Amino acid sequence: MRRSGRAHLLLWALPFEASLLFLLLLRFAVANSSPESAPPPSPQQPPPVAPPPAAPSPARPGGRVASAASIRPDSTGSLSPRTVTTRYGELRGVVWAPDGRHSGAVEAFLGVPYASPPTGSLRFMPPVSGAVWRGVRLADRPGPACPQRFPEDVAAVARAMEAAPNPPSPADEEIIRKMPKGRVEGLKRLLPHLRRQSEDCLFLNIYTPGIS
Repeated sequence: MRRSGRAHLLLWALPFEASLLFLLLLRFAVANSSPESAPPPSPQQPPPVAPPPAAPSPARPGGRVASAASIRPDSTGSLSPRTVTTRYGELRGVVWAPDGRHSGAVEAFLGVPYASPPTGSLRFMPPVSGAVWRGVRLADRPGPACPQRFPEDVAAVARAMEAAPNPPSPADEEIIRKMPKGRVEGLKRLLPHLRRQSEDCLFLNIYTPGIS
């Protein structure tokens, strides 16, 4: 804007011939101006970002997702376990009502096999689809854990639990004393589920909000 104003003042001050020459020179200078003097181009709009893919639905045993049509609530209409149909057969879980005002009921299907037992000729082989069962399978108990060797600190807590109500050995007591209390309490809740161990351990525990 300042350059334009100065140009107008110069035109009024110069004779006609000089003004015409000045306009020609000004036009030539603008046409051959360097890229640095040109105004920066307006930024382009970024390309639209594709929305992230939808999260997969939780799979039911047998690799197939249970549809709404395959879930039948009990005839009582109260909060009770459902019977869910899978490609291998029907499952019936259990309903838990946790303590606490802000905790809703949870429906669990425990110990659901997702493959044939990896024993015999199937040992150390990729999982093979399980067999179809007849009737309703009661899924109210977790399956056994896979065979495993506990680390020394976990084994010390396990031995102390087995020795109760007697005190643990001095060696185990010293190991437990050095462990964080939160870890010890967590292991005490976990270890009972690891007592049963078997090669036949390909099971799922499925949890879902309870439906009234």
